[in-house]
Amino acid sequence: MNAHTNVVAAVADTYRQRGYQVDVEPIGPTLPAFLSGFRPDLIARSANDNVVVEVKVGTQTAVADRLREVAERVNKQPGWRFSVVFADPNNPGRVVEGETTPLPVLERRLESAHQLIQTGQLEGAFLLLWSALEGALRLLGDRAQLPLTNLPSSALIRELYSQGELDRQQFEILMRELPLRNQLVHGLGSGAPAQPAQLATVAQALIADLKNHD
Repeated sequence: MNAHTNVVAAVADTYRQRGYQVDVEPIGPTLPAFLSGFRPDLIARSANDNVVVEVKVGTQTAVADRLREVAERVNKQPGWRFSVVFADPNNPGRVVEGETTPLPVLERRLESAHQLIQTGQLEGAFLLLWSALEGALRLLGDRAQLPLTNLPSSALIRELYSQGELDRQQFEILMRELPLRNQLVHGLGSGAPAQPAQLATVAQALIADLKNHD
């Protein structure tokens, strides 16, 4: 099987283990009428939740415009939601699907990061800020009704910038600091010290924006 087929099978197994009835590449009567013209990779159904799932392997380019219309169609249906699963082609068995982090939790992370900066714990502050930032970015995607839940960090930033959810300065700061984030997360050495001040500014602005629109 190719990587895409492997990921679809893994996602289907995950839903089955959670008690869902799963139809892979549904057609005919298993395909709801509101999905006319679109064939998802799978549909998972339970008593309280029905999920239309699209799988993307190794996608780093913009996908929101291509999926926005069908995502809106699905999410308008009571009891239905649309989900996109992104997977690394080099590790197709590892798929993660989770909920976005509530805004109050992100605010607490931002506050804790400021405390770490004051005590000189810059790498810890940097990682905590990045965690708050990614949570804020995914909430921005939800607010704009973009199917971005499982997008990798670099593609998530590019996608939100292309959709006007990030300004150019925010985009450039995040893309510049992304390599250091990857090094720290994976336990690799860094040639440059963590400088969390600009990340803190971006995180504070995004969280304030989300709070104002909450």
